[in-house]
Amino acid sequence: MFTDCPACERQFRIYAAQLQAAGGWVRCGFCGETFDALARLRDAPLKPDPSAPAAAAPITADDPTLALDDDLSEALLDEAQALEDGPSMMPAEVELPDAAAEASAVAESLPELAAEAENRRPAYNKPLWAGIVVALLALSGAQLAWFNRDPLLRGFPWLRPWAETLCARIECQVDRFRDIAAIELLEREVREHPRYQNSLIISATIINRAELAQPYPQLRLLIFDQNGRKVAYHDFAPNDYLDHNEMTVKPSMPPNLPVSFTTELSGTTESVVSYEFQFY
Repeated sequence: MFTDCPACERQFRIYAAQLQAAGGWVRCGFCGETFDALARLRDAPLKPDPSAPAAAAPITADDPTLALDDDLSEALLDEAQALEDGPSMMPAEVELPDAAAEASAVAESLPELAAEAENRRPAYNKPLWAGIVVALLALSGAQLAWFNRDPLLRGFPWLRPWAETLCARIECQVDRFRDIAAIELLEREVREHPRYQNSLIISATIINRAELAQPYPQLRLLIFDQNGRKVAYHDFAPNDYLDHNEMTVKPSMPPNLPVSFTTELSGTTESVVSYEFQFY
């Protein structure tokens, strides 16, 4: 097959493999013009124009009328020899494949690439990975249940011993629900200690009016003089005013069940006439 440059009218022999690789576009090796070879493709070369000057006449190796006159340049002679030898010495430069040709080539190679990737894929233990996924899901579910344990323990009371055992190990509170306003002081008594000077005996009964169990509150005792001025205060943690055995049996303050306690406080008692209890 033959094609010719629309700029300098040079003719070239070209093959289907070259056209397919370049998508039909080529560049003239003499003048540098890029053109669509498919649009100017023909089975036989064009006959030279007898009226045109020899130097401008199209040159083809298959033209039996081609004559190398004395005024033909050495470049024309090389061109004719290149056309005679075939596409390996053809001065036309093939363009890089366009996007469509490249995509077509990639599509043709996809089955081979997929097979090669499958062969290179590392083997793994499916049961092992399935076990890991199940373990992670179970751990996530356990964490979610623990952080929402208040409603869970109310709905499933048989879970409470397990939660209490776990909290005893990690030092946490089973019941996180807190409603200080629901804790009511039923009885109180503050008197001088009968055996020790400058000491007080504090007795009180409190109750949780909430519908849910909640942690025992912190207790603050405010001390006032005869003029109503606060002269001192003392804070008690649940471990300070409750018996250890009672907290072991009832780690949380149950609802609507009175809790009584008695504790002692050392310090000056002069001019002390009134007291006030606060929970926090």
